Amino acid sequence: MARIEYRLGGVSTTVLAGEQESVLDCALRNNIPAPYSCLEGVCQSCTASIVKGEVETFSGGFDPNEKQVQTCQVRIRKSCELLVIDYDKT
Repeated sequence: MARIEYRLGGVSTTVLAGEQESVLDCALRNNIPAPYSCLEGVCQSCTASIVKGEVETFSGGFDPNEKQVQTCQVRIRKSCELLVIDYDKT
């Protein structure tokens, strides 16, 4: 199963990722205090940097050069075993 490592406030936490959940929903399910406001991709308060790994949008879109994402709008790419997200680098 895929894992997501969250870096936030100088703390690193790694959890198992749900198959169809957003990167943000996974953080919230695991009590990681990730920033967010609207959950719809409008406010951009959940923006984070991709340190390692790949994400895709729920419609299947993927840009391997993308290094900052709105975590409420993406999930870990199925072929990715470890995604590292850094909220401190944004």
